[in-house]
Amino acid sequence: MSDIIVIVPHPDDESALCAGLILRAVKKSHRVRVAFLTSGTHGRTLGLVPQKALAAARRKEAENATRSLGVDDVHFLGYNDFDPRRGKKFAWPDARKKILSAAGKISADTVIVSFPPNGINGHPDHVLCSKLAQEIAEEQGASLLYVTTNGAEEAYMMDAASYLKSQQRRKLHVAASHVLKLTPEEKSGKLFALSHYRTQAVSVVDFIRLSKGNLFEEYYTLAPGAGAKARKLLSGLLRPCRH
Repeated sequence: MSDIIVIVPHPDDESALCAGLILRAVKKSHRVRVAFLTSGTHGRTLGLVPQKALAAARRKEAENATRSLGVDDVHFLGYNDFDPRRGKKFAWPDARKKILSAAGKISADTVIVSFPPNGINGHPDHVLCSKLAQEIAEEQGASLLYVTTNGAEEAYMMDAASYLKSQQRRKLHVAASHVLKLTPEEKSGKLFALSHYRTQAVSVVDFIRLSKGNLFEEYYTLAPGAGAKARKLLSGLLRPCRH
């Protein structure tokens, strides 16, 4: 049994990015944890809840979504997320210590799953989360598995002022080495998990539209220095990409 921890900034990232991996890992009896750095306080409400109640609503959505994926080891760090209305970015002080305190031991037997260095679309929280995951992996001797794309990142790129610029995103792109093609059961599970995020319905629909048919193919690559156990895990869950 392997130990996997998914570290993402926002509730819904885990379902959009790697629901297939989570479902498959749980089915194979691997331990899976999810850590959310923020509660997405500055996201959309769609009029379903007052803005001040959004954090609680998104936490509940995340609990239901991760439970549907078979995960009940879920942790919320409660940091502020990027505020797109004001273009304001927030730091996450002591996040490494808080993750270890909340989620428990991370060791050489752990595989950390998170965003690649360019955050896929250059979102400030995605980029900061990637850096944090890398720091934790290096500090704890864990292996790091990036969720990436099949190279069609242009579809996800945004031109918001606080996002990484296109040139930076391309420079930091991590090529996929492995792919997970979801089974019919996993496809249904991923859609069901995403359906719990009612307050983020517009974002979820945008993600599905931008994925351009790749919603049910998840792409990954191990960061340099990954251990033998992580490589064994990879071979049991994913398949090498054919370039």
